[in-house]
Amino acid sequence: MEELERSKFTPAGEIANERLIDAVLDPDRYPEGTTFIAADQEGFGSILAEAVAEHRPLAIVYPDGREIVAAPRGGALAFFEHLLTRRRESKGKRREPVVPLPADYQVEIRDRQPLAAA
Repeated sequence: MEELERSKFTPAGEIANERLIDAVLDPDRYPEGTTFIAADQEGFGSILAEAVAEHRPLAIVYPDGREIVAAPRGGALAFFEHLLTRRRESKGKRREPVVPLPADYQVEIRDRQPLAAA
Protein backbone atom coordinates (compact mmCIF):
# COMPACT_ATOMS: atom_id res chain seq x y z
CA MET A 1 0.00 0.00 0.00
CA GLU A 2 1.12 3.49 -0.74
CA GLU A 3 1.45 5.88 2.16
CA LEU A 4 -0.79 8.90 1.98
CA GLU A 5 1.12 12.14 1.72
CA ARG A 6 0.59 14.13 4.89
CA SER A 7 0.90 17.86 5.24
CA LYS A 8 3.53 19.12 7.64
CA PHE A 9 1.14 21.90 8.64
CA THR A 10 -1.60 21.83 11.25
CA PRO A 11 -5.17 22.50 10.10
CA ALA A 12 -4.85 26.15 11.16
CA GLY A 13 -1.38 26.24 9.56
CA GLU A 14 -2.87 25.32 6.20
CA ILE A 15 -5.36 28.19 6.48
CA ALA A 16 -2.63 30.58 7.69
CA ASN A 17 -0.62 29.77 4.56
CA GLU A 18 -3.68 30.58 2.42
CA ARG A 19 -4.13 33.87 4.30
CA LEU A 20 -0.48 34.74 3.70
CA ILE A 21 -1.04 34.27 -0.03
CA ASP A 22 -4.20 36.40 0.24
CA ALA A 23 -2.12 39.13 1.93
CA VAL A 24 0.32 39.16 -0.99
CA LEU A 25 -2.49 39.30 -3.55
CA ASP A 26 -4.48 41.94 -1.62
CA PRO A 27 -2.06 44.06 0.48
CA ASP A 28 -4.91 46.10 2.01
CA ARG A 29 -6.35 43.01 3.68
CA TYR A 30 -3.70 42.85 6.44
CA PRO A 31 -1.31 45.43 7.94
CA GLU A 32 2.13 45.49 6.38
CA GLY A 33 4.51 43.02 8.03
CA THR A 34 1.79 40.85 9.58
CA THR A 35 3.01 37.67 11.25
CA PHE A 36 0.58 34.79 10.59
CA ILE A 37 0.33 32.40 13.54
CA ALA A 38 -1.60 29.13 13.51
CA ALA A 39 -3.44 28.78 16.82
CA ASP A 40 -2.83 25.01 16.87
CA GLN A 41 0.87 24.99 16.10
CA GLU A 42 3.54 23.85 18.50
CA GLY A 43 5.17 26.75 20.29
CA PHE A 44 2.19 29.04 19.70
CA GLY A 45 2.76 31.03 22.91
CA SER A 46 6.43 31.64 22.20
CA ILE A 47 5.77 32.76 18.63
CA LEU A 48 2.99 35.08 19.79
CA ALA A 49 5.17 36.53 22.56
CA GLU A 50 8.00 37.19 20.11
CA ALA A 51 5.71 39.00 17.63
CA VAL A 52 4.26 41.17 20.41
CA ALA A 53 7.71 41.88 21.91
CA GLU A 54 8.85 43.06 18.47
CA HIS A 55 5.67 45.18 18.18
CA ARG A 56 4.62 43.53 14.91
CA PRO A 57 1.10 43.16 13.55
CA LEU A 58 -0.19 39.62 13.86
CA ALA A 59 -2.98 37.37 12.63
CA ILE A 60 -3.90 34.40 14.80
CA VAL A 61 -5.62 31.85 12.56
CA TYR A 62 -7.87 29.12 13.99
CA PRO A 63 -8.62 25.70 12.43
CA ASP A 64 -12.23 26.72 11.72
CA GLY A 65 -11.12 29.75 9.69
CA ARG A 66 -11.72 32.46 12.27
CA GLU A 67 -8.89 34.88 12.90
CA ILE A 68 -7.83 37.63 15.22
CA VAL A 69 -5.87 40.44 13.62
CA ALA A 70 -4.03 42.77 15.99
CA ALA A 71 -1.78 45.63 14.99
CA PRO A 72 -0.12 48.58 16.67
CA ARG A 73 -1.85 51.85 15.89
CA GLY A 74 1.53 53.24 14.91
CA GLY A 75 3.42 56.44 15.37
CA ALA A 76 6.51 57.24 17.38
CA LEU A 77 4.56 58.10 20.53
CA ALA A 78 2.71 54.75 20.50
CA PHE A 79 5.98 52.82 20.10
CA PHE A 80 7.57 54.82 22.94
CA GLU A 81 4.58 53.99 25.18
CA HIS A 82 4.98 50.32 24.23
CA LEU A 83 8.64 50.33 25.27
CA LEU A 84 7.81 51.93 28.64
CA THR A 85 5.05 49.38 29.27
CA ARG A 86 7.36 46.47 28.44
CA ARG A 87 9.98 47.79 30.82
CA ARG A 88 7.45 48.07 33.68
CA GLU A 89 6.09 44.58 32.99
CA SER A 90 9.55 42.99 32.88
CA LYS A 91 10.27 44.20 36.42
CA GLY A 92 7.38 42.23 37.90
CA LYS A 93 7.51 38.45 38.28
CA ARG A 94 4.91 36.43 36.42
CA ARG A 95 3.57 33.20 37.75
CA GLU A 96 1.78 32.15 34.57
CA PRO A 97 2.86 32.52 30.96
CA VAL A 98 0.90 35.55 29.78
CA VAL A 99 1.17 37.48 26.54
CA PRO A 100 -0.56 40.81 27.12
CA LEU A 101 -1.18 42.95 24.05
CA PRO A 102 0.14 46.47 24.46
CA ALA A 103 -2.52 49.15 24.92
CA ASP A 104 -1.74 50.66 21.52
CA TYR A 105 -2.81 47.52 19.60
CA GLN A 106 -6.06 47.61 17.66
CA VAL A 107 -7.78 44.20 17.59
CA GLU A 108 -10.24 42.88 15.01
CA ILE A 109 -11.96 39.49 15.28
CA ARG A 110 -12.91 38.11 11.87
CA ASP A 111 -15.38 35.31 11.23
CA ARG A 112 -14.61 32.39 8.94
CA GLN A 113 -13.65 33.43 5.44
CA PRO A 114 -13.72 31.38 2.30
CA LEU A 115 -10.32 30.24 1.09
CA ALA A 116 -9.04 31.47 -2.23
CA ALA A 117 -9.84 29.15 -5.15
CA ALA A 118 -6.93 26.93 -6.07
